Amino acid sequence: MTIDYSQAASRNLHKTYFALGRATPGSQCIHEPGFEACLGAFNHPICNFAANLQLDPWVAHRLAELAVSQGVFNVYSLPGDKPNDQSLRDELLVRAGFRRNYGLRQMLFDAKPTGLGVALERAENLHEREIVATFMAGIFFGRHPHDFRRRVAESTLAATELDLYSLSIRGDLTAAVMVARDDEIHGLFNLCVRPAARGQGLGKAIVEEVVKEAYKEGKPVTLQCDEILSPWYEGQGFAVSGAVDVYSLPDERRIAIIK
Repeated sequence: MTIDYSQAASRNLHKTYFALGRATPGSQCIHEPGFEACLGAFNHPICNFAANLQLDPWVAHRLAELAVSQGVFNVYSLPGDKPNDQSLRDELLVRAGFRRNYGLRQMLFDAKPTGLGVALERAENLHEREIVATFMAGIFFGRHPHDFRRRVAESTLAATELDLYSLSIRGDLTAAVMVARDDEIHGLFNLCVRPAARGQGLGKAIVEEVVKEAYKEGKPVTLQCDEILSPWYEGQGFAVSGAVDVYSLPDERRIAIIK
């Protein structure tokens, strides 16, 4: 049976986001007709979102109700969601009060790797995971308060079904990546390099290593990235395979629904 890798990438994204959501203290994952969602006390999309959509007007309205109840709440529209036509999903969500905040490119590497890669160290226990997760949170959320970064790191280290890898230079943790493995595809997430070490090809080498290891298992690699990063990943052999559209309720609509 031929695998639709665009939809496989969506399933991998679901797995990853819900793993992180479940791992966030105080969160719960729910499954209602037309969607799955994660709801948490931490005011961040890592544990406040909905995905795996089967939209109709009633489902979209229910999502709006959940969004009002949470301080932050993202709705992810991906390949494989229903209706199949993304413009129809957009219309249903907009009519319910949502606004498209931003889009991500869904990308796929499905070829024989040619790069050499670089040796990465897998975090084998919770202590090692904590070190890598704290590094990731510091890179991505360096301008946020310490407690915010700590809570993001806690979710990352606790999601043990997601593998964390690091690259150290002269004993200094310099770069890291998260890999989400499943039976169909490997997902590449949270690729990050310490600012002082950028421009040396470390990110490229890490990507080469991830796709090389996936190829050994006969698996392609997927990722989601901001549109501005798409050309860089295309330069590493990835191709655009779909789009991820991210919606939330604007403040004025949130107030109107409450009233």
